[in-house]
Amino acid sequence: MKKLSTIFCLLFLFTFSAFAQESLGTYQVRVSLDKPDWTYELNEPTKFTISATLNNSQVAGLPLKYSCGLEMMPPTIEKTVITTNQAVTFDGGTLKEAGFLRCIATVEKDGKIYRGLATAGFRPDLIKPTTTDPTDFDKFWNDGKAELAKLPIDSKIEPLPSYSTPNVD
Repeated sequence: MKKLSTIFCLLFLFTFSAFAQESLGTYQVRVSLDKPDWTYELNEPTKFTISATLNNSQVAGLPLKYSCGLEMMPPTIEKTVITTNQAVTFDGGTLKEAGFLRCIATVEKDGKIYRGLATAGFRPDLIKPTTTDPTDFDKFWNDGKAELAKLPIDSKIEPLPSYSTPNVD
């Protein structure tokens, strides 16, 4: 009798676990870099790490798409891998000139797309403006400030009863 109840319990546990509901929660895709401040010297290599998690646990078996390249430009790296219990780490490359290198990663689950990104800055302090001020800009700006200086600062409050309530005028 004891053997029969043990078999019944094991059968119940197996049946229950086979029909157990998938964990509910929030999927997250996190992309990080190997340097804590995400800034690099020119020609210094980058390493991106991507993790796909559900309730802060690494998720296995999902297609993970990632792309990497100059910010706002077509990517130079595009790959799809299947997630495992370990985060994905890859060489993101480097830049020879000041700028930004971005990695975008996505995971799709049940028709929803989860996205994460990270951007490496290569000597952002050396980035120069791409446009120049018009030659008459300083004159335009100074003339505008002079016109404003002629206006008196004499503000007055004019109640608007139609917009007022018993608590607010």
